[in-house]
Amino acid sequence: MRFLLIFSWCIFLIGGNSSVCYSQNKNGKSFSKVNNINTPPKISNNSTLQESSPDYIGGDGAYHAFLEKELVYPTISNRNKSIASVRVFAEFIVEADGKLSDFNYTVDFEILGEHTNEDNEEIESLYSNYYKIAVRNFLLKMPRWKPAQNGVEKISTKWGLPIVFRYADAIEQKKEEPITFTYVEKTAEYVGGYEAMNKFINKNLVLPKSNSTSNEQTNLRIDVNLIIEKDGTVSEVKIKNKSSETEKYESCIIQCFQKMPKWNPAEQNGKPIRTVFNTPITISTSN
Repeated sequence: MRFLLIFSWCIFLIGGNSSVCYSQNKNGKSFSKVNNINTPPKISNNSTLQESSPDYIGGDGAYHAFLEKELVYPTISNRNKSIASVRVFAEFIVEADGKLSDFNYTVDFEILGEHTNEDNEEIESLYSNYYKIAVRNFLLKMPRWKPAQNGVEKISTKWGLPIVFRYADAIEQKKEEPITFTYVEKTAEYVGGYEAMNKFINKNLVLPKSNSTSNEQTNLRIDVNLIIEKDGTVSEVKIKNKSSETEKYESCIIQCFQKMPKWNPAEQNGKPIRTVFNTPITISTSN
């Protein structure tokens, strides 16, 4: 008895012969097609072609129209501008009734400039979920597909799509100078001093609403760590004493400090230098 062993490789396409790269530019959304090789049909033991591939109903044009209308870029505050593009390969099952299920995602980042494996891992850990959620929301909005068929029988099939998010504002970021000074002649200073800085924080810090019904007043100290660049720009705002209590305030504190105008930078030997600045703030709440 002879056995015929058949390996079938699938290049995941839409509309028969093209995958879609979806991109964003300053003028809005755009997309481009990348030609691929058609998926070979599965062959039965008698070498008769019996299976058709799943397809988006309406074909390539209908899919492009849906893509342009429904794919939403994730909203990411203070996105790393060295990210030029993000490719999400989504695998899923096209069920026999045309529904999509069992989603899995692989995310790859195109990063401009010099970067290490540690840089890549940090970017992936910070941003991957944003793009997985964006693609999942897009797929869940899809109408039912035309399922694969084996003869006249409709069958479930594993399928996939590549979706690429592109950023026209991506820039190559230079390696930052290391901060080596443990003592400086002149420390960095908010223009106008602490009193002016406190006024800015009180005006611009928007705290999340509390759901607590308690009338008890609480005071929470949060230590903020930031980099003051040579030109006085505030960068790399971080919370030093992270805890479950500080967690709900971290995002609004970081956004507040990132809005600050330029500081008077620190100086060493009469020249401006890049330094770390630490400042505590106290959040008082009465629920």
